[in-house]
Amino acid sequence: MVLYQGSIFSLDFIDRFKTNDYSTLLGPVNNFIETGTYELVKNSGISFSDRLPGYMFPFIFFRFFLSENISIIMIIIYQVIVSLIASYLLYEIAIRISKNFLISFSVFTIYNLISFLIPWELWTVPESLSVSYYIIALYFLYIFFYENQSLKFIFFSGFFISMVFFLRGFLFFNIISVIIIILLSNKFSINSYKYCMIFIIPFLFFESLWIGRNYLSKDEFIPLTTFQVLNDIDLELDKNYPFDYSYKPTVLKLRKLISSWGGVNVPYYEYSEMGFFINNEKDITQVFPNWIFNCGISKEMLLEIQNLLLKSFDSNLSFLERCNTEKELFNYIDFSINNFKYDSYYHSVLSSFKRLKNLIYNNIVADWPIGSFNSNSIIIKIYKILILVIYFSSVLSSFFLIPFVLFKISEYKNLFFIITLNSLLLMLVFIFIIDIAEFKYSATLFINSLLLLLLYSNKYFTN
Repeated sequence: MVLYQGSIFSLDFIDRFKTNDYSTLLGPVNNFIETGTYELVKNSGISFSDRLPGYMFPFIFFRFFLSENISIIMIIIYQVIVSLIASYLLYEIAIRISKNFLISFSVFTIYNLISFLIPWELWTVPESLSVSYYIIALYFLYIFFYENQSLKFIFFSGFFISMVFFLRGFLFFNIISVIIIILLSNKFSINSYKYCMIFIIPFLFFESLWIGRNYLSKDEFIPLTTFQVLNDIDLELDKNYPFDYSYKPTVLKLRKLISSWGGVNVPYYEYSEMGFFINNEKDITQVFPNWIFNCGISKEMLLEIQNLLLKSFDSNLSFLERCNTEKELFNYIDFSINNFKYDSYYHSVLSSFKRLKNLIYNNIVADWPIGSFNSNSIIIKIYKILILVIYFSSVLSSFFLIPFVLFKISEYKNLFFIITLNSLLLMLVFIFIIDIAEFKYSATLFINSLLLLLLYSNKYFTN
């Protein structure tokens, strides 16, 4: 058995907890411990700011005292413990609202045993902690609104909501929705502004540290990341350009093109548009919707992009040849984006709904539990179907019922509107702003759905 120095765990055992994003999530932390620079490439001297730093905590504290392998085990243990705490607090929210043990225990059981969230606790990804922190933040909000308006509770909520943001930046609007509801529920009184300031202090503190660090290391004002999602994508071809990086500027540009018609720009999904380009597939008709060929896109254009993209990853080319290929690919994708025009209002709306579908639909239980659906026993197939049924019925029914209860909710209005706003803003972000979506980004949406159904049950059944 191969052992790491200073660790009792084998390489194969440790690798079970790592994901493809490990190098960008925790790799810079390891480099910081070893070189003193928070950098993606060891000894490069180039500070890393492509990701928000939320997932480095508490991993960085473990690394100060422990080896990398032991620290990975510790972060997994930490995620499990925080998830257990969050599940207990979710139950506490449920029992306080419903005053019904059966309903509350059902919510607790679904969260812990019948959801797609479970495996994330055993992987080095930010999803587990972001969901757990979100639930903890909602618990403190509940206490603040309905039991004890001590400022410490709104502060704790602000702290955990801030951590959610630094783990998953697209959840920034969770901060905004809480501020809006605090101001509206207190009719913009002096107290409402005080509550908002206490709530936002943790975010301002951590954000100022992040901005200051980025300015000192890069001499730039970077409030979020240098990863080009919200800003225009630039092509800076120099010795540090990541020619072989799967998220290099030309690939990000290609994501924007695919997102134009609501396509799937995650390459490992079957029959995805990005998979067609990345994996050099040939069957265009099975991958792309036919209507886009009436909107300024041709099959020849798609094949040209595919050929240029494949060439751009060819490490046998000289530096100058690779630079020229990147330029040609970037410009050709840009031309394709500008050339694409919806041929009808219907297709414009359809593209928006397809982007929303990418957020809440694709690949929910494809790899978990225990591999694909077709390769499993009947028991595992039934379990997978049960997860899907609960997920989709919760999400669809909770949001379908919103218009019917919007003006009828009398109890827990603040919590209801915060959860509803959080969900609606999350969906709008992925429809109009962020051009890549996976089902895992809908994790807080699933939690919101369970809580909305809980509020409906309180309104119509338990009273």
